[in-house]
Amino acid sequence: MTAPPEARRILPRPGADEHHDNPASLSRPLCTLPSVQPTVRLGHNLLAVENDHTVHVLVELAAPTAPTSGERPPLRLALVIDRSGSMAGDKLEATKACAAYLVHRLAVDDELAVIAYDNRVDLIAPLGPLRTEFLLAVIGLIRPGGSTNLSGGCGTCQGL
Repeated sequence: MTAPPEARRILPRPGADEHHDNPASLSRPLCTLPSVQPTVRLGHNLLAVENDHTVHVLVELAAPTAPTSGERPPLRLALVIDRSGSMAGDKLEATKACAAYLVHRLAVDDELAVIAYDNRVDLIAPLGPLRTEFLLAVIGLIRPGGSTNLSGGCGTCQGL
């Protein structure tokens, strides 16, 4: 898939990092999975090259319909939750509600780990068999904390 024409008309800022700051890099394939169809919509069609701009991008992924027959292989998931101070209030409550929804949707042979991070990283539920009540309880106990250590949260996930 190539980027829509409006994405290719945006010119990079002088000195822009080719891989991170260059909106024109959207011409690379966004997804290499043959069954997932991405759609990209930009907030602007054209931008002046003389100025810096904030460009809002909406990326939608359309997955194929899930099979209705047959069994799927068991999942082994790690759920990494940002509990930093900036997540306090509705954001953290919505995150915990989504985590609880996920727990209820898993099959009995699936495995789930829960990692919560702020300036420190805690493995609050190790990867193992699904224990619904325990997982719901530990997710419910997550409270906002300090600053954000995203790399620590993801690093713990990779070590599982």
